[in-house]
Amino acid sequence: MYLEYFGFDRFPFTIAPDPDFLFPSAGHQEALAHLQYALTGLGGLICLTGEVGTGKTTLCRSFLAGLDDSVRTAYIFNPQLSPAELLQSICDDLDIVYGDSDSLRDLYRYLNEFLISEYAEGRKVICVIDEAQAMPPELLEQVRLLTNLETHTEKLMTVILVGQPELQQTLARYDLRQLNQRITARYHLRNLSLGEVREYVSFRLVRAGRPDDSSASSRDRLFTDGALRRLWQASGGVPRMINSLADRALLGAYAREKTRVTTALIKGAEKEILPPKNSADIAPAAGRSNRGIATLFRPGAVLLLLLVLVIAGGVFFTLSDKSLTGAGIRQLAAHYLHTEPENPVTVLSTEAFGQPLEQCAQLSGTDYRCLWVDWPLNQLYVGDYLQLIQVRDFNGNNRWQREKPQAPDKYNGQALIFWQPPQGFDADHLIKPGERSTVVGWVRQKLGGSWDHDWQVIGPAGDGQAADADFYDPLLANKVEQFQRANGLLADRILGPQTLYYLQQAGG
Repeated sequence: MYLEYFGFDRFPFTIAPDPDFLFPSAGHQEALAHLQYALTGLGGLICLTGEVGTGKTTLCRSFLAGLDDSVRTAYIFNPQLSPAELLQSICDDLDIVYGDSDSLRDLYRYLNEFLISEYAEGRKVICVIDEAQAMPPELLEQVRLLTNLETHTEKLMTVILVGQPELQQTLARYDLRQLNQRITARYHLRNLSLGEVREYVSFRLVRAGRPDDSSASSRDRLFTDGALRRLWQASGGVPRMINSLADRALLGAYAREKTRVTTALIKGAEKEILPPKNSADIAPAAGRSNRGIATLFRPGAVLLLLLVLVIAGGVFFTLSDKSLTGAGIRQLAAHYLHTEPENPVTVLSTEAFGQPLEQCAQLSGTDYRCLWVDWPLNQLYVGDYLQLIQVRDFNGNNRWQREKPQAPDKYNGQALIFWQPPQGFDADHLIKPGERSTVVGWVRQKLGGSWDHDWQVIGPAGDGQAADADFYDPLLANKVEQFQRANGLLADRILGPQTLYYLQQAGG
């Protein structure tokens, strides 16, 4: 298909858990370090969790593939087994012989004898149980019994539970507290940030045989900056979704004979890959009684019911200053129900213009632009722009809110700002030293003084030349770097959204 067209040796965005494509993000490296703790013999039980598609299975396979002959391993990928079947599966992977009629007690004895033998030979034994969130509590109790196989100083076998976030909720059950207390290392694999998505895409392109273009000009890269930002936004930073969307966008570029993947191609991939945002639009018609219930629980009906309950409960609103608008009611509902607004663009546009918009593209007739960022929490809330941040509530669900969370660890690493960029700024092109842009003149004014102050421009022939205020020269680059360092930003001298956003707040 598009392999030869783009110069690939193999498909860069396959969703198969290939260890060769394991992206070494900070989170994945830390998760791998937790898995390697199993090699110490001190940890009897290790727990690795993460959302669907974050690369848990790929990480486990990469970890297992890197072990030498001094480690024996068992890998259980279907945990919906009976206690006897679980032990039989472990014995199968470890080449332990047993009979079909052997009891659970016999299987434990065979396993214990094997572990003692391996310990005497100086070998370690690790058992990885994938998709562990599907294990019923009674089977998890059998896992606890496996951790009882030990010497006076070391565990004879380390069990690694790998699963989705629901596994954490299951382990928090009161009847599983003994198992939960035996976990010696835990790690939750988070979604990729915007910067990591850029690195992830570049990493996989190189792994697939394409020359590294990460240091090239943004105009020469296969994926435009806007496409990468849209890819991160649409995928939520989930590697599996990134792979599906990027693969489909590459196919679209090939079909249209395009040499670059643009934001439009990512949006086209979204329509083909992602489910409809409103599943009710495609749901089959139900019976009359079901329709009545569905009508009752429509957002408008819920909001109206909530307002009635709030008023009935003695909460009164002073309307002399400002009427309670539809947006205010929605905010109130989100506050009391702790639910995530359906669309952060709608929330911010309602507040900014009094008109709900569904997509960022609808801002084209205004001075505002959607700025989707993954900045640290301490780098937000520095300006007066409208913004929402995504947080994780007590139920583990994502929701959007304006207020800075009291617990910083609840921040999920994604925010939306309604931003008014400097005139002439192109979101698809970051400005580097040596380039020209009308934004450079604005930056020069913000940082103070003309770039040729006390300097004279001499041409190749030795004659004086007029200064180009739009040229990003080394002197201005030094000032930008100093500004970035002073504000705790990445001092890369690049004029991107974050640096420009901070310059707007600096005054001058």
